[in-house]
Amino acid sequence: MYARVGQTHTVAISEPSSADCEACQITGERAAAEFMGASQDGSKALFLTTQELFKGATGANLYEYDVHDRPGHKLIRVSVGSGDPEVQGVARVSEDGSHVYFVAKGALTAGPNAEGGEPSAGGENLYVFERDATQPTGHVSFVATLSEEDQQDWQGKDVRPVQTTPDGRFVVFQSLADLTNDGSSGAKQVYEYDSAREELVRISVGEANYVAGMESADASGGTITAPLGYTRAQRVKSATIRLAISNNGSVVVFESTGGLTKAAKAVGEAGQPSVYEYRSSGGVLSNGEVFWVSGGSGQFEATAWGTDALGEDVFFLTQAPMVLSDRDTQEDIYDARDDGGFPALGVVSDCEKELSCQGTASPAAILGAPESMQVSGGGNVPSAVAGMSPRSRSRSVLGGERLTKALRACRRAHGLGRKRRVCEAVVRKRFGSVKAKGNG
Repeated sequence: MYARVGQTHTVAISEPSSADCEACQITGERAAAEFMGASQDGSKALFLTTQELFKGATGANLYEYDVHDRPGHKLIRVSVGSGDPEVQGVARVSEDGSHVYFVAKGALTAGPNAEGGEPSAGGENLYVFERDATQPTGHVSFVATLSEEDQQDWQGKDVRPVQTTPDGRFVVFQSLADLTNDGSSGAKQVYEYDSAREELVRISVGEANYVAGMESADASGGTITAPLGYTRAQRVKSATIRLAISNNGSVVVFESTGGLTKAAKAVGEAGQPSVYEYRSSGGVLSNGEVFWVSGGSGQFEATAWGTDALGEDVFFLTQAPMVLSDRDTQEDIYDARDDGGFPALGVVSDCEKELSCQGTASPAAILGAPESMQVSGGGNVPSAVAGMSPRSRSRSVLGGERLTKALRACRRAHGLGRKRRVCEAVVRKRFGSVKAKGNG
């Protein structure tokens, strides 16, 4: 394994010199090194090797090389806790490189974690290695023991259905193993782990107090989207619409054939996949609830495509025409977004009709009232009424932001002149004394 540093020199990171690693003792027959991942900026690289780089570190070990660390200390062993950890692979490296989630058969920690679980010797144990200012040399924590059938999570070359937040604090993954105590299932379930709180929560659950939904969740399970791959063309898509988790870890998007909420009952009974989201609050994953985003329509299914960094947009793929402007059955990507939707067609008030007689576009179209996309769920989210998305009302949006959007729509629609002034007057009257965001 080599690294090109600063476009000036190349270093052999898997056979480091004493200038890079004072404690390293490379002796005996050389062993191959396999690249396992890197931070987004490339400054931290992970590799797996059986070469004994540190005294007593035998067998398959995971190492990290940090080009920014001080001289003599650029290489560290990630799989600490056992001389022969039997590392199987890396599930995910966070963008900033501070967290590395990996699987090893060795027992690298002692005693139960916050969930009362302990690593199983010879099992597929998922660990997280964290390195920060308070623990510069890093430490390992046990997450859970996965199933042997989950190997794609850590051995998939192009697709690994495991995702972390940019800072690595939260990770979302799927497993056939029953990792929590809220039901027994032979189906693959979705889990989220908070490394700061050492909290592991099952995400693919039923709506609270909805027994049929809970039973359906146990039987049907769930899956998350995975990055498309590692080519330049695909990386852009992965970064924008293939996220399964928001940047703060509070929103997770997943797919299930089960009817996990009352609103999804009919789709679940038909055996069609639905797109769901799990929303938690207050930084406590167990405080979350599951909501139904979409189940397609009729014979057409809906599949999860991800969320955005803020968790305000949920993307899904379907052939079903979900809005009036979609007049075919070609596969499309839809966005169920907070305070969003498509302009309503053909519905205007008397006041708006009067303005339209004066040649001004309907404020209803300008304000962008949702047309037919509906999102329903459990908890205290109201059911869809008159084409409005209850998800859009699940979190309040400041009136100033809405006014700004509406004024911007007037400007785009009419440019300068009388029509724009009329449009803006109607918009300002609707929002009363609310001030546009950024306008004081």
